[in-house]
Amino acid sequence: MGRIEGKKGSLKDGRVFAIRTALPSDGEKILAYMKEILAESPFLVTTPEELTMSVEEEKRHLQQMADDPDRLAIVAEWEGEIIGFLDFHGGKKKRLNHQGSFGMSVRSGFRGQGVGKALLGCLIGWAENHPRLEKINLEVFARNRAAIGLYESFGFTVEGKKRKEIKREDGSYEDLILMARFLDPKPGAADSTANAQ
Repeated sequence: MGRIEGKKGSLKDGRVFAIRTALPSDGEKILAYMKEILAESPFLVTTPEELTMSVEEEKRHLQQMADDPDRLAIVAEWEGEIIGFLDFHGGKKKRLNHQGSFGMSVRSGFRGQGVGKALLGCLIGWAENHPRLEKINLEVFARNRAAIGLYESFGFTVEGKKRKEIKREDGSYEDLILMARFLDPKPGAADSTANAQ
């Protein structure tokens, strides 16, 4: 199951927030959160107009996430308000199921307060205990230096760049940086280099 054990985190001002698995009952709150984030953040690919999922569809999606051992959806919550969200999708093909990718966002008033760090720490802890996962991938806007710094602090390294991957409404372009972190080998995992000839 794509679930985590609930954890607590502290904002820089001492306020305590919770991190937990996103539940189907969170569907309405998550949709409202996503609409707000998409409207305010310049570093997301989806536009507000492209978010067309209904509350019922979001609830079903969250249930599927929770039921799939290779997917994870978690929220950061403060006083009943969602302040951060992370979702991870593992590879579905046999030759890709050792890796997966995630996306993460934090509400504007809570950025730089440790919410992203706490969400990312939970993802890595979950992934390290996953029986197959060896690699976590992400894509980040090249000019999002704060996010890149956070990912580097967790051991993610740059693997490449997608030039002019994003085209904005005004005709300007953005590059995406590809980053990844390799996880510690699982006990009993075969050394992939041992059979290389």
